[in-house]
Amino acid sequence: MKRLSLLLPLVLAACATQTPTLEERFNAADVNGDGLVSRSEATNVMIAQVFEMYDTNGDGFVDEAEVVAGGGNVERFREATKPLGGKLSLPDAQASPGIVETMAVPFDEADVNGNGAISFEELEAYKAKLEAAVR
Repeated sequence: MKRLSLLLPLVLAACATQTPTLEERFNAADVNGDGLVSRSEATNVMIAQVFEMYDTNGDGFVDEAEVVAGGGNVERFREATKPLGGKLSLPDAQASPGIVETMAVPFDEADVNGNGAISFEELEAYKAKLEAAVR
C-alpha cells in the first residue's frame, strides 16, 4: 500500500502532462466559447505555442541565441526586435503585425468558407489535409 501511495503522485503528474487532443486544443483556443476560433484567437494560441518552444530558459523572453538554437529565422527575429532591444516577450510577439501575419497563414488556409473563424470541422479537415500531404 505504501508503494501505491508513493506512485500515485507520479501517475497523476504523467496524466496531467499528456498531450491534449485536437478538440481540447480547439476548445482552449475558443476563448469566447462561441464554438468557433477567430483569426485573433488562433494566432494568439499559435504565437504562444511557438514562443514557449523558443523560450528554452523560461525567462519570459526569447532572445537571438534561443532563436538560433531553435533553428528560427534570425533576420526576421532581428527585424521584429529592433525596437525592443533584441528580446521578445509574449505580449510583444502577439502585438507584432509581422509575427501575427506569419502565424495567420495556417488559419487562412483552414478557414475554407472565408468567414473569419474556424469551426472544429474545418480544423479536422485542415489537419487531415496536412497529414495527407506529409504521407
